[in-house]
Amino acid sequence: MSRPTIKQGAKGSDVLVLQQLLNGHGHTVAEDADFGPNTTSAVKQFQASRNLGVDGIVGPNTWSALEADSSSREQDIGDDAAVVSEKDKLLAKIPTGIGAQRTAALTFAIGFLGADEIPDGSNWGPEIQPVVEGYNEYWGISTAQYGHMAWCAMFCSTSIGVGVGAGTKSTDMDWKATPIKKFLGGASQYEDWGHANGKWVEETEAAPAGSVFSMARGGSNSDPAQTAKAGHVGMIVCDNDNGTVTTIEGNVSNGCRSYTRKKSDLHGFIPWW
Repeated sequence: MSRPTIKQGAKGSDVLVLQQLLNGHGHTVAEDADFGPNTTSAVKQFQASRNLGVDGIVGPNTWSALEADSSSREQDIGDDAAVVSEKDKLLAKIPTGIGAQRTAALTFAIGFLGADEIPDGSNWGPEIQPVVEGYNEYWGISTAQYGHMAWCAMFCSTSIGVGVGAGTKSTDMDWKATPIKKFLGGASQYEDWGHANGKWVEETEAAPAGSVFSMARGGSNSDPAQTAKAGHVGMIVCDNDNGTVTTIEGNVSNGCRSYTRKKSDLHGFIPWW
């Protein structure tokens, strides 16, 4: 079915379909059939995540990408038995021979599978505190004014720190003893560090197990953002040798989850060792 090109200001059934598709790709917009600023922002994020022209206008290419099958990502897990089973499956996927530090970092990260923000949307709670606590204090951010920050990169930072033996949780970490030397909390910081230190692998190459991947925020199931440049990071459990990777990630669906992601949706990989 051919759909019309639409942009901000449009209303009607095609806009409603657009909003439903955006939400299906991990964005959060009201399904009100009104193409307003929030829908425009989500469209731009989606376009950036698919390497399309970022203009907020939904034409043939954007429609085609939106309507493509997005079922490659695994569904969120449910009860305790499912969590234990999924953890065991992920641990079994860690490749042998990647070294003690990477194995320890992934084992620690996988241990948080199923941990949730409490309440949802808070970027906080007892289940995730071991990987996020102390971040605001580290950077001098006022929690009273700004709340708790999106934590996908914090999750990677703490997991790596534990892997190299610099601490057991975020609050006792010797950050200077970690490869990156800081408690990073931003996807762009990881990308910048990777490029500056010659630690960058293109998404077209084999994904190193234990590395940090980066991607656009849109479509990641991470917190929505107001800019198409916003990013998301997580850790690679393994390359599946079929154009996809298995991941372990924080700050997705209000918790820690594993996904099967298309490598073509990613920006690249940061091997921190």
